[in-house]
Amino acid sequence: MQVLHSAELETHVLAKDPRVTYLPFDNLHLGIDAGMLSSCLPRLQLLLTEEDEAELFGDITQEPNKTHYELWKKNDQLPYKLGGLMLAVADCTERARKCHTHQ
Repeated sequence: MQVLHSAELETHVLAKDPRVTYLPFDNLHLGIDAGMLSSCLPRLQLLLTEEDEAELFGDITQEPNKTHYELWKKNDQLPYKLGGLMLAVADCTERARKCHTHQ
């Protein structure tokens, strides 16, 4: 999984790059019902390979990665499951930013 910065992502989106996976979040807004959101979950689970999860969650023996991973993989409640995934995305983005800043 490659993390793209906003300018790079915009270029890929505008070019409709087939290597970019577009998630079905076009209709997300504050009033979204849980049924629509929960229908995205199986697709997300299929899209994320084991390699993607390893890169996204990092070392799952260390906190906070361990908690984020357990929420994503082991929790049955949708808000906690997606919360673990979103926290992992935020941490992964921060790690990428720090690496990019130090180059």
